[in-house]
Amino acid sequence: GFVQGINGLTSSNSAGIRSDWFFYINGIGSPAGADQITPSPGSIVWWDYHDWNSGPGQAAVIGCYPQPFKKSGVTLVTTQRWMELAQQCRKALGTQGIGRVDIADLHQDVSRWEQHTGPVLVIGTWIELRENSYLEKWNQAYSKNGSGIHFDEDGIELLGVNGTVQQTWREGAGVIVASGQGLGDESPLWLVAGFDDPGVEAAARVLCSQPEELKYKYGIAVQGGKVLALPSN
Repeated sequence: GFVQGINGLTSSNSAGIRSDWFFYINGIGSPAGADQITPSPGSIVWWDYHDWNSGPGQAAVIGCYPQPFKKSGVTLVTTQRWMELAQQCRKALGTQGIGRVDIADLHQDVSRWEQHTGPVLVIGTWIELRENSYLEKWNQAYSKNGSGIHFDEDGIELLGVNGTVQQTWREGAGVIVASGQGLGDESPLWLVAGFDDPGVEAAARVLCSQPEELKYKYGIAVQGGKVLALPSN
């Protein structure tokens, strides 16, 4: 039930590294073979060829936006400081055909969003977000969560396909990334986050005003008008 090749590019096992075709339906990595899946009308099916070192960890991608949020809506999670921006994002998501967009407080509605049963999109600077233990643990698991980034004190580390740091962005840097708890997780975690305030604003601006920049990308980093596809080279 698994596709072995597309257009002459076939599954391989070279030097102990196995590469296969993975596919995403509406931005969610499929947990089953293609013969077990019947996409609904309007679904986006995206095939991607990569090795297993990055495959299972990359359970969710941003490149099918806004499809991941159309089925059950999304909860925007942020701090009081970013509530106005969250309202702007809610309006923008609504124009993309997302019927339900709730807003929750990062600190006051903890159980509501940590135990989410639908997609969650978190907005804020990392210095704010790391106060939440759930997000801090997520960041510590950067080698496994599939986001392609790691926040530290010096900036946002952008990871390559092999999981190593390729570059670090600092002032004015932001990211839009997605992560899931295994293939088939229809409640992915999205981050629209920044190293600082301008980074958050830059990332939110891309999401709200330039959604075409997300198309067919795992994740993106933004800084000074530059948009970089993740993983980084």
